[in-house]
Amino acid sequence: AQVRKGEKGTLIQYWKFTEEKIKRDANGKPVIGADGKKVKQTTKLDKPRAFSASVFNAEQIDGLPELKKVEPRWDRHERAEKILAASAANISHDQEDRAFYSPSTDKIHLPTKEQFPTADNYYAVALHELGHWTGHPSRLDRDLTGSFGSEKYAKEELRAEISSLMVGDELGIGHDPSNHAAYVNSWIKVLQDDPKEILRAARDAEAIKDYILSSEQKKTATVQASAKKEPPVSSVDEAAQRLAGSFKNPADAERFIAAVNKNVAQRVQHHYHDQEEELER
Repeated sequence: AQVRKGEKGTLIQYWKFTEEKIKRDANGKPVIGADGKKVKQTTKLDKPRAFSASVFNAEQIDGLPELKKVEPRWDRHERAEKILAASAANISHDQEDRAFYSPSTDKIHLPTKEQFPTADNYYAVALHELGHWTGHPSRLDRDLTGSFGSEKYAKEELRAEISSLMVGDELGIGHDPSNHAAYVNSWIKVLQDDPKEILRAARDAEAIKDYILSSEQKKTATVQASAKKEPPVSSVDEAAQRLAGSFKNPADAERFIAAVNKNVAQRVQHHYHDQEEELER
């Protein structure tokens, strides 16, 4: 692949927060791994380093293989729905053509799902508003006092928009910038007045994304933890009775019930499945 002659690149800045180095022993010699190669380790830099580079769009390059999109192996809409549910945000589908988050009532307002052209579009908008929702004082506590058209409003929208890009990429639902094109001029003014605002906005957007996705992870962890708890005595007894009813030998059934009752009485902290396997052995 080769950049086409005459094309102009776009200058970007990127940051390095870690550095990969050769691992060394107490004598300063490189550590050799089992594969015979030098072992490398990643260390966190005391101060991040900034770099600049010129990048080119694929349309400016000849000979580049066509991009093949890989479809997610999971249902992206199902995961997006789970994230919204796990957040426990108060969401009302009571709007005709508006979507917004109200800080005063801590409530997200959306049109009905049927009013959106695609499911991807619905979830992108819903998760964008969920981004604003994270700014509540009880969550990430951002300044949400700005009125429409103000500098504060533009800064908050910039954070929500960047987080939408991140979450949309994570879930595979994409991102539609046309929904927030009205804010572009105010963003340009904010960044012209303070170019470093984009760095602060990206930092906050990363925190928004992490907060949104963490609600899903916490919900999963809670479900898994609940599954590991010892079943109530009544549930154990009921399950034991059902299993005992399938035994051909009545004496085996009687011994089985007695063993279960003994374990419960001793408060052995095991799943009933583990108790069953132990008794079978």
